[in-house]
Amino acid sequence: MIIQNGGLLAQGSQFSLDDVEVVTATCDIEEVRSFRCEPSRGYQAIEARQYLRIDVEFALSRPGSILDTKIRPSQPREPRFHAPEEEIALGPACWLWDYLRRSRQAGFFLPLSGGIDSASSAVIVHSMCRLVVNAVQSGNVQVIKDVQNVCAEVDWLPSTPEELCGRLFHTCYMGTEKNSSKETRKRAKDLGKEYDCSSADLNPIGGISKTDLRKFVAWAKINFNLPVLDEFIQAIPTAELVPFSESYTQSDEEEMGLTYEELSIFGRLRKVSKLGPFGAWERLLHEWGHQMSPREIAEKVKTFFHFYGLNRHKMTTVTPAYHAEQYGPDDNRFDLRPFLYPYLSWPYKKIEETLKKHEDGSNERDAKED
Repeated sequence: MIIQNGGLLAQGSQFSLDDVEVVTATCDIEEVRSFRCEPSRGYQAIEARQYLRIDVEFALSRPGSILDTKIRPSQPREPRFHAPEEEIALGPACWLWDYLRRSRQAGFFLPLSGGIDSASSAVIVHSMCRLVVNAVQSGNVQVIKDVQNVCAEVDWLPSTPEELCGRLFHTCYMGTEKNSSKETRKRAKDLGKEYDCSSADLNPIGGISKTDLRKFVAWAKINFNLPVLDEFIQAIPTAELVPFSESYTQSDEEEMGLTYEELSIFGRLRKVSKLGPFGAWERLLHEWGHQMSPREIAEKVKTFFHFYGLNRHKMTTVTPAYHAEQYGPDDNRFDLRPFLYPYLSWPYKKIEETLKKHEDGSNERDAKED
């Protein structure tokens, strides 16, 4: 960005395949001097320290430019911010391409589960291919060279994102005979038809919550013209670890006792706000109090921190991931919180003591006495 006196004159790309991007703007230095003098008129100017002025035989502007009518100062503009869904489409896509070209691998291999996670990972690879093809068509020399190196063909260039996907992206569906439903198999099969095609051990969605992934897939359905994604948006999240039947389908949210929306909120409270069980409960009393009782909120807090404590140690061996948000589950290289947690008895006891006072009305009596 180039900013003058608080106004944005020029802005570069937030996400790009270019190794270097140069942004230029024409600035009026007199405007800067005028802006700096505004608050110093009057008494402050008298008290201000005087600086020695030194004349030099050069100028920041070109000689005679003051009379050149072709030169105009750049005008302030509104900044361009990507929507969160666009950031998910562009950020991990640039990251995947950079990893692919630097590691000199032949592509990506993705096992499809028929769920939103593998579907969004596939769409991010598709987004990567769209960016690469656009760069090729615009004549980006470095990207053209990288494509030919990755695909091992000196005289070939892709004409469509689908063509590049066919060279770089391989998928398979590894379902189980009893646990995987026909709906899951169909979704994986349909997605595999759209994108079929090498290898790496990466997690492009490791720092993105499930709720944000759903919004991204809904965005990609429209902006990438992928109607097949609608089935993934409507599907019930399930691990499919037990046999399914006509009357029973395993549901992640039912088994966890928490919705993915609630998990996203807990993730922000724990990671961003640095809150433990009692602090999170206090915060949620005001945010969820209109739809749950204090006791119900306390049970959800205990459920989250119970499973958080059980699984926190897994972050020490987490797959390399693209971290796009503060709530991302960083591993122990960046997240220095403990990864082995004891039973959190003290905050649970404090929650119960506060709940008891609330339920027997002692809090109200104390307030009246005050």
